[in-house]
Amino acid sequence: MTDMNYTSVDLNGTNYGKTQLLEADTEWKEWHAAFGVSKDFENITPYAGIRYSDVEASGKVTITGTDYDLGSTNADKTFGLFVGTRIAPTKNINIDVQGRFLDETALMVSASLLF
Repeated sequence: MTDMNYTSVDLNGTNYGKTQLLEADTEWKEWHAAFGVSKDFENITPYAGIRYSDVEASGKVTITGTDYDLGSTNADKTFGLFVGTRIAPTKNINIDVQGRFLDETALMVSASLLF
């Protein structure tokens, strides 16, 4: 869970700054869990798995004594798949390529230098 501090809020096309804005609160909750399997083939390690990811967010503000509920939202899809491979061309370098599907569409490429 996280809390964010606001210095201004846009509401219905009007910007309210600190002088009119008495309070602004948001709440963000996020949960993750994953199960994966991998197999080492010398310097290449392919992996795949399933993951659960849920997000809930809500917000409210008080402007010049009036409370406004900004509403809430949550994740459309909570279960997804990931597949990827880690390549170690040398013992000091790892390169990782991963794709995530169903609950999101993402491609991640990273490199690590071990020392």
